Amino acid sequence: MEVELTGILEDDVRTLVIEILNGTQESLPRVTSTIARLARTGVEERTSLFEGEALGALSTLCTKDNEIKIQVHAAYAISALASNFTSTMDENRVYAYGDVQTEALQLKLVHTLTSSLTSWHPELQAAAADALASLCYRNTEVRREMGRLDACRLLVNLLYSQHVDVHKAALCALRAYCVDPARAQEIEQRECLSQVCKLARSDKDDVIFRALSLAWMLAGVDSIKEKLASEETGGFLKHVVLLLRSNNRHVKSMAAILLRKLSLIRENAKKVFDEGAHTELVSVLFDTDDTTKVNVVGCLHLLCSERRQRETIATNQDLTEFLSTTRHVQRREGKAKPSSALVSSSKKLFDLLFPSKEEEGEDRFSLR
Repeated sequence: MEVELTGILEDDVRTLVIEILNGTQESLPRVTSTIARLARTGVEERTSLFEGEALGALSTLCTKDNEIKIQVHAAYAISALASNFTSTMDENRVYAYGDVQTEALQLKLVHTLTSSLTSWHPELQAAAADALASLCYRNTEVRREMGRLDACRLLVNLLYSQHVDVHKAALCALRAYCVDPARAQEIEQRECLSQVCKLARSDKDDVIFRALSLAWMLAGVDSIKEKLASEETGGFLKHVVLLLRSNNRHVKSMAAILLRKLSLIRENAKKVFDEGAHTELVSVLFDTDDTTKVNVVGCLHLLCSERRQRETIATNQDLTEFLSTTRHVQRREGKAKPSSALVSSSKKLFDLLFPSKEEEGEDRFSLR
């Protein structure tokens, strides 16, 4: 049973904080679960919890003096208060509460949670990694502290766990951590690319999505792009192309985004083309959001890096129809007008595939 709330935020937060400070081991899981639920409700609720000093109260439950179950619930409540990055696959809906992340640093929570990654209890490992992912998401200072504490090494170790929840949380934390090339190289140097690729073959969509998302972030480094394209002797690349057929729209979208980034290297673009990705990418265009369509069109543009590839792609009638229609911005048949980014990218690809008369016979193009 959850703690009964009155609907008056300030009063409810005060009650919850008092319950944490004075509650029993039996009541604390319910209290922390209520805080997590409230934090996910909206900005007003998160603000009231923060101003009501809920984070400070929760931090007292993360120490080893408490039962494992209490530490787990507290970590998930802290995670929900800081961000929802770990609980959604739609980054357009992600929130990050910078004040919570900053106070967590001051309360030494990053240190406490990093220590919990070494626990023998997988449920605590997952909860700690989940909280660290939320705390370091879009926060340079938290990432710097995690680097100082060698949290990366501990998170990489968790990728080899036997527990799905641990996989997901560790992938989330590493993805939030490696937003700059130096962090990406730090992860790659721990020789975990093969394990990340292995997790992309999970039977759980959220684990697949997180593994692809981490691979995408790591691929910001050119040397890692090359290694990913060659991983499993090309098997990983083939698998990512197959994921374009996934029934999960988030997995399908992330697969397209990853292929686009890998194809920034011309040799990789040839490999992606040879796996038949161009045909699969075109099929994605008719069943996805505009952002993914932009990435698909961008990837197809990169696959046109060679004349042979360009000429083959130009014969796809579905793509020709899509580009011909989309590059014109008029509203059609009651459908919403495509985004300006999609219109622009479609026009560029159309012009590349079907050059004007005076350009025919010339091998002139650019990866625009």
